[in-house]
Amino acid sequence: MGCSMSNDTADPKNPNCMMICVNGGPGAGKGTQCERLAEAYGFNHMSTGDLLRKEVNNGGPLAGEI
Repeated sequence: MGCSMSNDTADPKNPNCMMICVNGGPGAGKGTQCERLAEAYGFNHMSTGDLLRKEVNNGGPLAGEI
């Protein structure tokens, strides 16, 4: 892949960076499918829910709004 990403950040300005957004209701299998894609194709899996919980748990600047 031409995109250099870590589990915490991505550079949306990088033209070689592909981001895939998976949407669906609770229990639809989004996490399961994303984990499979990450394993099969070497993608980084970033869960919005996980990122929001991390912000709250770490007392980040947006924690109060979340």
